[in-house]
Amino acid sequence: MNKIDLINMGQKAIKQMQKKGIDQSELCVIKSREISIEIERGSIKYSKEITDFGCSIRAIKNGCLGFSYTTSITPKSISQLINRVEKLTNVGLHDPDFKSLPTPKKIPKVYGIYDSNIANLDVSEAVELILNLLDNANIDKRIHSINSSLNCSYEQTFIMNSLGVEAIEENKNGHTSITVYAEITAKQGQEMSSGFEFQNGRFIKEINVEEIGKNAAKLAIDSLGAKNIKTCELPIVFHPIALYNIFSTAIGNSINAESIQYGRSYLLDKLNKEIAIKEFEVTDDGIYIKNGIAGLGTSAFDGEGTPQQKTQIIKEGILKNYLHNSYTAGKADTESSGNASRGNFRRIPTISPTNLIIKPDNGKLDNLISETKEGILVIWTGDRPNLATGEFSGLIGAGFKIENGEITFPLKQTMIGINMLDFFQRIDRIGNDLRQVSHIITPSIRINKGKIGGK
Repeated sequence: MNKIDLINMGQKAIKQMQKKGIDQSELCVIKSREISIEIERGSIKYSKEITDFGCSIRAIKNGCLGFSYTTSITPKSISQLINRVEKLTNVGLHDPDFKSLPTPKKIPKVYGIYDSNIANLDVSEAVELILNLLDNANIDKRIHSINSSLNCSYEQTFIMNSLGVEAIEENKNGHTSITVYAEITAKQGQEMSSGFEFQNGRFIKEINVEEIGKNAAKLAIDSLGAKNIKTCELPIVFHPIALYNIFSTAIGNSINAESIQYGRSYLLDKLNKEIAIKEFEVTDDGIYIKNGIAGLGTSAFDGEGTPQQKTQIIKEGILKNYLHNSYTAGKADTESSGNASRGNFRRIPTISPTNLIIKPDNGKLDNLISETKEGILVIWTGDRPNLATGEFSGLIGAGFKIENGEITFPLKQTMIGINMLDFFQRIDRIGNDLRQVSHIITPSIRINKGKIGGK
């Protein structure tokens, strides 16, 4: 559907709902195309292309919410959808905390979110791309198996509401993304170890499959000969990849206004209070772009048609803001921060960060390691902090012992434990090697001590 057709359809739908006594309404149309490929033990497990297209309506009548969706975009199906939503508003519970859907604001133009090479990529081209990864991963006879995957998508979104919001992505204003991942197993005698690497971005040119394959293979080989260490307290150097899982919860989910309002976050009542060292600063930047390429969370508008923006989260160690959509903003008597999020048209908007950026300082991962007399390096942990308490206890999935500024041996069955408020206060080095892992953009970070659980 083109822009004119979408606007006409939206206007007609909103008028129909107004005639039925609906107080406020919102229409969302999303069209997406996704290619997914998975390689298992060097062979293609599956390759598929999925196209999804549908429309949802959210309506409020006398403070009661109705929501439903359809995958058929015809006048008849939209009328049926409206009738269904109206019935839901008639039987729904009154929500005294609902204030209003968003009102219209000027939507900025954003660039660097669309790659025609991804939008027009076919499955055979995607398969060829990932097979090149396999060729570059066989760097050693100890490589035992190679698993990898590729996911790329192109999406267009249209949002209109009865208060005048009109937001549309079409053609080059749609957005693309791509992620390529490799997991490699190495074997030496009876011992096995694994390594991984991935890259994600808006453009195919950001992806280097040769680098992904070689780095994953190197980590797998370097992880052979893992050893236990005794329980102790040591400095901990965190690779940006390790910080993704940690900061997604410790910052991203914890500053979600919904988590705050329901009392689920350990950062409740911490607004305008010092929670970290002064050098630790965090920004949620929904319009982030660097060297002509946007972040994975960059967009002109959020899941409700509100312009995305730049929001300071932590400034000089002080927690300055929470992230809002229109519902939580109304409840808190403030404005939406442009962080409404919906994975697809089948969902009511929630809240999520856009590009959560940790301010860099200086030095790379190698510098942080060389400056550490004794400690550990954490490359990956699959665990996350407890949202309500901030307590973090995680198994190191990939990590190494540091002695005299050098990596000595890989770690085996080693845990780390720390409360995140202590984590933020114990940061003593922040690198400048920013890396984007999904919605988190962070450099390497070192804390001066953390509990290490070993034998």
